[in-house]
Amino acid sequence: MNNIIEEENQLLQSIFDIIEIGKTFRFSAGAGSGKTYALIQCLRYLLKTKVVNLSKNKQQIICITYTNVAVNEIKERLGNTELVIVSTIHEMLWDIIQRYQSELVSIHLDKLKKELEKINNELENNPDNKLGVFSSLSSDERDSYISLVKNSKNTYYQKRNSKSDEFKNSYTKYHEEYGAEAVKKWQVNYGKFKEVAKRIYKKERYETAIDKINNQEKGYTQVSYDNIFNADRLDKMKFSHNTLIEYSERMVSDYPILRRIIIDKYPYIFVDEYQDAHSLVIKIMKNLHDYSEENNKKWLVGYFGDSAQTIYDDGVGSEIDTLHPNVEVIYKKYNRRSQKKIIDVANIIRNDRIEQVSIFDDKVNGDVRFYYVNNRNEDACNILITKRFLSEFQSSLGKDSEIDCLVLTNRLMAEMNGFGEVYESFREAENIYYDDLNTKLLSHELEKLEPIIRVIYKLLSSYLSIKDDNTTFYDIFGEKGRFISFHDAHSFVKSLKEINPTSLGELLFSISDYYLSIPHSSCLDIFVNRFLGAKQDEISDYGSIDSLVRGGLRDLMIIRDHDDILNDLQIDKVNQILNISIDIWSKWVRHIKKEQSGKIRYHTYHGTKGEEYQNVAIIMEHSFGDGYHGRNKFKKFFEFRGSDEKTRIEALKDENVRNKIINTQNLVYVACSRAETNLWLIYLDDISDIKHGIESIFSQIEVWDKVD
Repeated sequence: MNNIIEEENQLLQSIFDIIEIGKTFRFSAGAGSGKTYALIQCLRYLLKTKVVNLSKNKQQIICITYTNVAVNEIKERLGNTELVIVSTIHEMLWDIIQRYQSELVSIHLDKLKKELEKINNELENNPDNKLGVFSSLSSDERDSYISLVKNSKNTYYQKRNSKSDEFKNSYTKYHEEYGAEAVKKWQVNYGKFKEVAKRIYKKERYETAIDKINNQEKGYTQVSYDNIFNADRLDKMKFSHNTLIEYSERMVSDYPILRRIIIDKYPYIFVDEYQDAHSLVIKIMKNLHDYSEENNKKWLVGYFGDSAQTIYDDGVGSEIDTLHPNVEVIYKKYNRRSQKKIIDVANIIRNDRIEQVSIFDDKVNGDVRFYYVNNRNEDACNILITKRFLSEFQSSLGKDSEIDCLVLTNRLMAEMNGFGEVYESFREAENIYYDDLNTKLLSHELEKLEPIIRVIYKLLSSYLSIKDDNTTFYDIFGEKGRFISFHDAHSFVKSLKEINPTSLGELLFSISDYYLSIPHSSCLDIFVNRFLGAKQDEISDYGSIDSLVRGGLRDLMIIRDHDDILNDLQIDKVNQILNISIDIWSKWVRHIKKEQSGKIRYHTYHGTKGEEYQNVAIIMEHSFGDGYHGRNKFKKFFEFRGSDEKTRIEALKDENVRNKIINTQNLVYVACSRAETNLWLIYLDDISDIKHGIESIFSQIEVWDKVD
């Protein structure tokens, strides 16, 4: 044990030595290795050895990480210091570039022009027949069509969430001016009519914004990053997370003076969980690194993470080797989390140069069991099997033991956690690809939620906080609460507590009605802004908060290329979402906040990243959900692992196959490596074709015969 600790200390010292000479490096270590500990020790080393120079030169250290939870953890463990800025990548980038408004507005103008070009191209060419009859009209007919759309804007926004008959009837007042036959022809499919209208309105807004920027009109000489509502509002001079990264990369790439300023101000930048960073973030760091070397400036970036834990599609993963090559790489083999049997299984799964061993002499046991269902009764329900499996697991541990159960399907996780109705309602959202549903509806990281779903989360979270007697005014109003009198705040909270809605729709209607009846309430303005953000500007367009949110939901549900009956069906789907009870929605909110209670807690594989649990149960099946890309995902992985070396080498020559295998391997690795002491797995599908592949990892597997 003492030798291992000494070796670990030497490893840390080697990182300190690299930092001392100002060399960029990457610290790569497996799950449970203490990466955050190493990161904090590096920060402490700099605070101990460089504090005088940093203070004298008015310099700071930047530490960027992936989530606000990680930010808070690092701050708590590091302690208070003005010399270290710990923030998410988005906060850090915005803090750096926001002062260069002239350059940002120029980049923003370019973006607007490119987006306008896309809109014009769509209106001209009608890709995928999204726009119905519009593209087949003569030039004069198009002009008339566009004129109708522009002149009926108020009608459009007031009725866009109505069913087809009501929507079309609202346009009869335009029949005399444009001709009843023409209007009916243009609206033969009202879903496609609205697709044209949306583009015309956006084109109009973008053209207006471009003119105002060029004329340097008030309100158009600055841009801002909207961290509340994660969607671009380019015409409002606001942009979202991904666009912030895009603008930042462009700024660093186009302006050498900015590279110099960043390097001079922040000589040390640490990137936590580098594998989850966007490729443009790595390009920014590479650009800064190159500039520092070309100009003989002492500067470094230190990456901390593990490519084998890349499970998000937008994470750079192992591509960091290509995007930022020729850096010093330090590997760590020690594991502080798990028992030996779990570590051994995790090593086999990841199958790379990092082969972990426990840092503790007494972590030599652990329990790993892999079960499979054989000759399952067709009527046997996966949920019933899962519950019996978990009951057996819990009995083996003791009735008071806690188990964290990882399930593959979002549907199963949602149902087990009590908000299956929420999940089922969004499964039919045609503008969320099924493969993205896990992230856009269920992510614990708010910036990854679909924008309108994020609005719903923030609304519900705020409302539930108000209903909680332990909530403070600061929790409700934030920093802006300083400008509200105690009397006004108390009256506002009292009014909201008296609403008592039974469904999300009732809550929306009540808030919306309150907003219309008291339009100048500072309390309500702050409350609404906290969940709507920049979208608050659109309330007047839609007429109410209720209509705005309904519109956002309908944009998710809409079927663009179908007839009026199916478009009407989408309105019914929106109503289905809004009719879900507050009680069920509150369970979804608790899931997002990671506040599940009970002896058995349910998670998706993705939702456990960065977590550790004493006892882990993993439910496996052939497929990852019902989507095409997830079909037979795990079956194909175990088929690959069970094949001979020649077959595996040949398969990996196909980039698409290689990416899928690596992604699945990473997902299995992340899931299994969450366990500290006990790891039980059960495979619910027939394993006869993949048994060899499973045994290549788990060695001994057993039949689970407690199905009936």
